[in-house]
Formats: sequence, structure tokens, C-alpha cells
Amino acid sequence: MSEDQPINRTRIHETRRDLINLRRDFELWQHNRTIKDKLQQYHSQLGILNRVMSSALERLETQLDVSQASQPIDRVYRSCRAVDQGLVFLKRVWDYYRSKFDQRDHAELRDVLAAADEVVWSCYAEAFRSAKVDCRPAPLPYIDAKYSPEAQRRCEPPPDLQATSPELREFFKEMPIPVISLPPVTVESPWWLIFLGHEVGHQVEQDLIQVIGPADGFRKALRSAATGEPDPKCDEASAQDWESWAEEIFADAFSVCTMGQWAVWAMARLEISDGASMIRKKAKYPPPVVRLSLLREMVSAVRKDDKAGRPSLSDFEFEPGDIVRPKDEDKVSSILREKAASNLAMTPKIAAAAISMAPDGKKPLAELCGWRAREFEAKGDVYNWSKGLLGTQPLFVDKALRAPRLIACAAVAAWAQIATHLDGTLRDEASDKLRRAFLTHAVESREDGTRAELVQAVTKAQATALEDRLADLLKNAADAD
Repeated sequence: MSEDQPINRTRIHETRRDLINLRRDFELWQHNRTIKDKLQQYHSQLGILNRVMSSALERLETQLDVSQASQPIDRVYRSCRAVDQGLVFLKRVWDYYRSKFDQRDHAELRDVLAAADEVVWSCYAEAFRSAKVDCRPAPLPYIDAKYSPEAQRRCEPPPDLQATSPELREFFKEMPIPVISLPPVTVESPWWLIFLGHEVGHQVEQDLIQVIGPADGFRKALRSAATGEPDPKCDEASAQDWESWAEEIFADAFSVCTMGQWAVWAMARLEISDGASMIRKKAKYPPPVVRLSLLREMVSAVRKDDKAGRPSLSDFEFEPGDIVRPKDEDKVSSILREKAASNLAMTPKIAAAAISMAPDGKKPLAELCGWRAREFEAKGDVYNWSKGLLGTQPLFVDKALRAPRLIACAAVAAWAQIATHLDGTLRDEASDKLRRAFLTHAVESREDGTRAELVQAVTKAQATALEDRLADLLKNAADAD
């Protein structure tokens, strides 16, 4: 046997030092995050992350222990390099989650994320309770430099961790820590947390709907509505369009069932544009004119009223029919305009199908979301909370699961009043007052108790599968060298 080589011992020492440092840093972070999680909002997420990271570190340490300084230098260097690559990959996975958790320690982000956590839980947990299914870990909201909110669905690996390995996709698909990014504007204008209704809808569809009902049930319901009686009906190409938009239509329907007409008012802020842009369809969405009309029809369907009861978009000087009617000076393709007009005619049928579809074969989507029309009517809870947030009447506290999402609606209703009636210094002062009142009240109205016992625990088998999946990824990363 060869004698130990100093250069080999040095190489092994360097890798072991990096492993020890990563373990120390992670364990300290995990300890501090657990202490700060006094209400156990993140108990499940932190627990599975700790188990997966600790297991991966143990496996890398075992792999390193095999390296002996007496072995040939090429073998020692190759073995250490494989562990080094595993440590780098593991740190990237941890950093992805750590950066989002740690925003809650940032002075400028802490309050808005505390409110966001409550709105997310209010929307997410309601569907599970209605379906009488154990709740999975709720999505983790965070601030990101993007224009609009975005749910990172588990079926899609994070953009900064993209890889060709199919195992990576499966790992993040199974990792029970879904996230939702919020745009920076939310920090100063937290009433835009109302968009969480749509983004949480994406997570509910994946986490609940595809479990309790057929995975393609909503898509089929849209096709049936598009092609079935009564008129109007659409052709095969248009039916395929409606199917291709199913994920976003589900999320829009979910937002209406949780946020009422204020989901429509808020979405108009993102979608209103020039006439040409309004009639062009996108990859995942209907043309904006069709989408906004569909949202308004969903409100009518869930409130069971006629077109006269649809939410007004007069603040935006927008009416769907005006967009699709040609004008003399209009240079937009007549084909696009005719297609948009045809889709516009379908929106009442599609909206009714989306709201009434029963994902589990029992409860329509509106009931699954806990819809109560009276809360959104004049003098209802949303109205009264909006007046309280504006300071024109006392704020009342209702510690209930539904309260934070309704208060988010009230904040949008209050902001609509400010935006349409005030300007300059008066607007800025009123906005600041609304911001502080909303962020405080959304958290104060959370339901009592901790959440660890309310969330389905990750089973030992599920945790072991995740550990094995990550171990395979670390090995594949080394083998690809």
C-alpha cells in the first residue's frame, strides 16, 4: 500500500472543511428559523428541508470518508471533486429556499410578507377544509423583481435551477415547498396582494384538484361547454384554444370565488392596453378583452345575477364590445377581431361551466372556495372593512380563516376610492394610511392557534423518497463531469 501523500491529505481536508462549514451554516440557519416561527406557519416546510439537506450532507460525508490519502492522486482528486460538486449543488438548492424565507427578516419586507402569508393561507386552506382533505403545506410568498405575481408550480423547476436532468424536475415537483413571487410594487401598495387569489388557484389545482378529482376534469368541462348545447357553440380549433387556456381560466375562476368582483377590478390593471394588444391571444391566456369579459361573467355566475349585476370597469373606460367593434381608422387584422368577438360571445357559457364544475364530483368550485355572496354585497363585510381601512368607521376584528382574503378585497375597494377621487398629497397620505391599516389588520384577523397540526405531515416514505432523489441528483452531477 502506498504511503499517505501530503497533497492528498490537503485535498481531502479542503473538501471536508467545506462540508463541515455548509453543515454548520445550514444547522444554524435552521435553528434560527425554527425559533422565529413562533406560530409554526412553516413547520412542515422547514422540517422537510432539514431532513433532505441533513440526509444529503450525511451521504456526501460518507462518500468523502471512502477517500484515503494513500490512494492514487487521480482517484483522490476525482472523489473529492464529486463531493465538491455535490456541496455546490446542495447549497444552490438551500439558497433557493433560504432567500425566500429570510425576506421575513428584512425591515422593508417583513410586514407585507406577514400579510401575504395570511392571505395565502386564507385562500389555500379553505379549499382543503371544504373538500375535507388534509391540507398540504401552503405556498411561500416572497418579493421578486418581476412585473406581475407568479406561482412556481411544483411541476416546473425554478428558473435559476433549470437542468436537463429529468430527476431535477421530479425532485422539485415532489418537494412540498411551493412558492409564489410578488412584484416589488406590492411592498408600497399591498392591496395588490389580491392577485394571490389567482396564484394560489394554480397551487390548489395541482395540490388538491388533481388529487380529489380527475386531473383533466376542468379541461374537459371547458371543452364540453364550448362545443355543447345551447348556442353559441364553437368549432374544433376554438375548442382547443379554450382547453389550452384551462389552467389560467381555473386560476381566474378560483380568484373570483375567493375575491369576488375585486379580482376583476385588479386584473384590469394588468390587462388593459391598446386595442391591438387587447385582441391578441397569449400562449396561456385568452386575449385580454376575452379574459376580462370572462372574469366579469364569472362574477355574474357566482352571484347568480344577470348582466346588469356584472362588476363595472368604468374606471378604466373599458367595455369588451367596444374593443371588438371595428373602427374606420383601425388597422388591426379583421381576422383577429372576428376571432376575439367569437370568443367573447362564448364567455357566459365558459364562465358558468368554470364556476359550477365540481372538481371532486360533489362541490362546485364556488362552494369549494367557501363563496358567500353576502360578503361582497353593499353593506357586507368587504364594504364595512373597506370603510374601516379608510378610517370612516371603526375596524372590526373577525379571527376567521376567511378574514384575511376578505380584508385584501376591502383594501382594493378602499384603494379604488382613493385612486378615483383623490390626487397629489391627499392621495399619498390616504394611501399610506390604508397601507398601514391593511397590513396590521390582515395579520390581526388571522385565525387563532398554530398551524403545525393543521397541515398534513410529510410521511417517512415521502421524505425518504425525496432524500433518495436528491442523492441521485448529486451522483448524476458528479458523473456528468
